[in-house]
Formats: sequence, C-alpha cells, structure tokens
Amino acid sequence: MDALRQPPPGVDVATLGHDRAADHTVAPVHAAGGCSACKVGVAPGTALAASIAEATAMFMRSVEPVHGLFVLNICLQIFDGVATYQGVQTGMGEGNPIIATAMAHLGIGSALLLFKAKACGCLLLLRRMGGRPLVTGALVGVAAAYGALSFVPWLVQLCTLV
Repeated sequence: MDALRQPPPGVDVATLGHDRAADHTVAPVHAAGGCSACKVGVAPGTALAASIAEATAMFMRSVEPVHGLFVLNICLQIFDGVATYQGVQTGMGEGNPIIATAMAHLGIGSALLLFKAKACGCLLLLRRMGGRPLVTGALVGVAAAYGALSFVPWLVQLCTLV
C-alpha cells in the first residue's frame, strides 16, 4: 500500500476538499489514479501507474484518428457551404432537393447556414463519442460521401470555369 502517497502529516483528511474521510489507500478513486481534490494518487513506477499509463495511451491512439477525421469533415462542410453559396449565386443549381427547397423559402445564406450548422453539430457529437467502434467508420463514410458528392463535383465545375 505504500505505492500510494498519503496526505501530508498533520493534515486532516476531511479538510482536503471532499467528504471521503477514510484512509486514502482503500478509496477506489484514489487507487484508480488519484484524487484531484487532495492530490493523493498513484506513485510513479508502480504496476498500477504503468497500467493506467498504458490504458491512457491506448485511448489516445484510438482518439487521434477520430480528431483528424473530425477536422477533415468540418473543412469539407465549410468548403461545401462556401462552394454551394458561390455556385448558386452564379446560377448553378443545388443538387440536394431538400436544401434547394429550403433556399427557396429561407434564402440561400440562411438555408446553407442552417444545414451546415446541423451537419457540424452531428460531427461534433461523433467527435465526442471518441474511441467507440463505429465512430471512425462513420467519419470516414461522411468524408468519402462529401468528397465524392461535393468536393469533386465543385472542383470539376471550377476547372471548367478556368
């Protein structure tokens, strides 16, 4: 049990910022990684500290690709919104009939802002789900769909204008 640091001598545990007045060596919160209220935690170099570090590293490896895909999807949403706005302003039509109907009722900018905010909100929810199994696949699918159905067509349209 000496792997866990104890409160400083002479400090009453009840005054450390939480209501856990029992010995810190038996508190599950402290054994799992420490108490931020009293700074009592796992000593470096112990097996528990190593397993916590390994679990944290595994979680970060699963989250890093999700963050990159999240940023890519946000960039694709911004590109799609700007390209659609410019395209519709120059006389090209909107391919999505739902957005086209909304544009007729709300205006081009308002409809695009509404739909892009919704899409970015959904992406944020996926990002918050982090390392769950289907999140990476969902973000890859959304990026592939926007790449194929928005980025490439607008890029072709742009190349024909030049």
